[in-house]
Amino acid sequence: MGADYSRDECIKMLRRVSEKENRYPKKSDFSEHDVARIKSLFGPWPRALEAAGLTESKEDQRAKKRRLKKERRNNPAEKEEI
Repeated sequence: MGADYSRDECIKMLRRVSEKENRYPKKSDFSEHDVARIKSLFGPWPRALEAAGLTESKEDQRAKKRRLKKERRNNPAEKEEI
């Protein structure tokens, strides 16, 4: 790809590798140039994976943990199983 590819093109690249490899894309799956461009657009690698919809955002993970804790408090039987 060219030096000025867009956020959408980077997302497509990440998703394509994820589908092909059946796992999260690693930086080593891309050229140094591609990694530099992806990181320049999204920041740290985990943010790029979030933007591509491949992982949950930290905010979503925290919300899920809070919801699960609340559910456990409201269901004493579930506490015993854990």
